[in-house]
Amino acid sequence: VGSACGATMSRFVHPSESALPDAVVRCTVLQTISGTALGNGGAVAIYNSLQNLELLQQITLIFAYTQVGDTGAVAIGNSLQNLEQLLKIFLDFKDTQVGDAGAVAIGNNLQNLKQLQQITLNFW
Repeated sequence: VGSACGATMSRFVHPSESALPDAVVRCTVLQTISGTALGNGGAVAIYNSLQNLELLQQITLIFAYTQVGDTGAVAIGNSLQNLEQLLKIFLDFKDTQVGDAGAVAIGNNLQNLKQLQQITLNFW
């Protein structure tokens, strides 16, 4: 059974971490995951965890001012395809290494989310 993870879940994700905490797996609302030292490894760890959050309805991922590049953005984009219940998404990739390939992967996977009502993407 899913649940909200509180008003805001702000979590530093280090590139060496392999997954989000077990408590997060049952979330239906995951409002914020952010970290200043986050790189592609951290984004891939988030990808691995998001695949298990099929009931997730709202998510905010902040990668701004990190070393995340196309590899991380492609992983995040690919993880979105399993989130069929997602209603709202906010992704912040401001001042990262994400290029066209990462942005395209995210866009391609967002178009398959039929329940999605609100999308906010920041790449600038």
